[in-house]
Amino acid sequence: YGRKRFIEVFSLASIGGVVGFYRAPGQTFVVFFFMQLLAGFVLVVVSNTYFGECFPTAVRATAQSVLKIILVVAGIISIALESILYEQVQSHWKLVSLFALTALPCPIILHFFLPETSSKDLDLISPETVVAHHRLGSVDLEDSDAQH
Repeated sequence: YGRKRFIEVFSLASIGGVVGFYRAPGQTFVVFFFMQLLAGFVLVVVSNTYFGECFPTAVRATAQSVLKIILVVAGIISIALESILYEQVQSHWKLVSLFALTALPCPIILHFFLPETSSKDLDLISPETVVAHHRLGSVDLEDSDAQH
């Protein structure tokens, strides 16, 4: 299995951990605390590598910086939105759970629209190279390991 599969599985585990942590009865929240914590560690490490590999080498560092900026801005917006919505919902726990559920489409989008980068030549995966090779009809991403 590659990085893409790890991100798909641990994204779902993270969502389940967050929702479980805030919604679990009694002391069972402890299990979900560790579930979200461990899934979060995996996601930080693996997603940083994976999403960087999805960009061409020439712009990889810039793309990763832009992704970090988007992450920070999204965090700021979600905190502001949570404080606005709190007046209507009157529960931080419910709001955080609802926010976590908005991430459910992410593993599906990742699965169907982004390539697996593990054991692949990154120059063949980068979007500008894929477009150029598809025009020439010379690249099969699934068999790129056999070519090297």
